Amino acid sequence: MTNRCNRPGLMGGLNLYQFAANADRWVDPWGWAGYSTTPMDPYYGGEHLPGNTNNWLQGRSTVTYLDDTGRQAYKLTTKNGLLYDAKGNLFDTAGGSSLHRGGGGRAIFVMDSTGNIYASNYHGKGKFHHSSFLAGGPVAAAGEISVVRGKLTEITDRSGHYKPAPKFLAQAKDSLSKKGVRCPR
Repeated sequence: MTNRCNRPGLMGGLNLYQFAANADRWVDPWGWAGYSTTPMDPYYGGEHLPGNTNNWLQGRSTVTYLDDTGRQAYKLTTKNGLLYDAKGNLFDTAGGSSLHRGGGGRAIFVMDSTGNIYASNYHGKGKFHHSSFLAGGPVAAAGEISVVRGKLTEITDRSGHYKPAPKFLAQAKDSLSKKGVRCPR
């Protein structure tokens, strides 16, 4: 007798490549996926669909969701403890504006399960939000950052779309610290 994991030519045991029944809340039992994630608040579901009247925008606007290629333009990298944008320039949030603090000097950011950080100085109501970076998918961290000439000066967990628990901010700080970035308290 064979089963899905013990067919001729396959070794028996757990099928590590099967689909998770609920990917938003799937737990990686061996920790191979990296950092744990939190899903987007369902209240914001469908915000990227044109004319969707079942969400908070009531069809008035459509939030941008980035694909893998579009996301790369927002990816931050590190070198010598400093943050750089996707073009290789020192990242700076002097021109940034977050809706959570009413403007000035902050960018929104998210971190994926592998520790990649994506950030934008633009945060437009009904246009571009934390959910934009990973197309509404789960994040390992979300919030705001302040950066001056590449130096991280502030990091928060302010995100209405994800409402991350404190452990997710700790994950972002852990990832950044491992990359040589000094995180403010």
